[in-house]
Amino acid sequence: MSLLSLIVYIPLQILFIPLAVLGSIYVGYRQLGVSKRLGISQTAIEVLNGRWTMHIFGIRTDKACDKLAKVLSNTSVNGLWLALAPLWLKFKVSGELFLYPRIPEQGDEGLRDLMVSRTLCFDRVIERVIDDVEQFVLMGAGYDTRAYGELAIEGVTLYLSEADVRKTMHGVRSNAPAGSLLLADIYADSFVKDIGGRSGIKETLNYTNEGLAFSLPLATDYRKTLPDFVESESMSVGETFFMGCNSDKGPFMAVVEMQH
Repeated sequence: MSLLSLIVYIPLQILFIPLAVLGSIYVGYRQLGVSKRLGISQTAIEVLNGRWTMHIFGIRTDKACDKLAKVLSNTSVNGLWLALAPLWLKFKVSGELFLYPRIPEQGDEGLRDLMVSRTLCFDRVIERVIDDVEQFVLMGAGYDTRAYGELAIEGVTLYLSEADVRKTMHGVRSNAPAGSLLLADIYADSFVKDIGGRSGIKETLNYTNEGLAFSLPLATDYRKTLPDFVESESMSVGETFFMGCNSDKGPFMAVVEMQH
């Protein structure tokens, strides 16, 4: 079936190139132009698009995300379908993920896997503890459609200053009961420098006033750097996922469970 799906995929992908370009342009226009006009986050809609993609490829069921994506004015499900249809058809024929989206082994993640891998890491921790928590709070959740809401900050810290990140952690310690968990993603200096310095990306982020800020030096001794930061705010490190840690450059980000 893999060979058959590849035979179907290659000519279909070639035929779809003009449509994929049109779809990508339309999605990009709505994500940037409409978000700018409405004064809302365009990076948050990027996360929603990633969650929608995971849903249609069977990685995680998210019917709420599917419904939301169809009615929001700053994205386009039709545009996404034009871009992803050949890959989706190959997936349906073979039952296997190919190129994008994909689920790499822990530590082998690349930048293209960020949305998928980050979501699955958050889900893993949430599913482990959800039966034992009385309240789940999504802070700065954007378009997050998780129905249950532990304290979670996903895709937020890199847009904040270090002072604001520490202020958030202090707020958790001051207001949440002992034993509470704070789940967050923390990014490497190399990631922020690389992404923020790429031609077009910096301008795109600044267009909606979403420049990158906070990061940690995770390139070397990352298993010490992250705990040192967390413990400096009188919290301890629980389950942690270092994405891309098997590369020579070290991890580009981490999903970390912080215990109060």
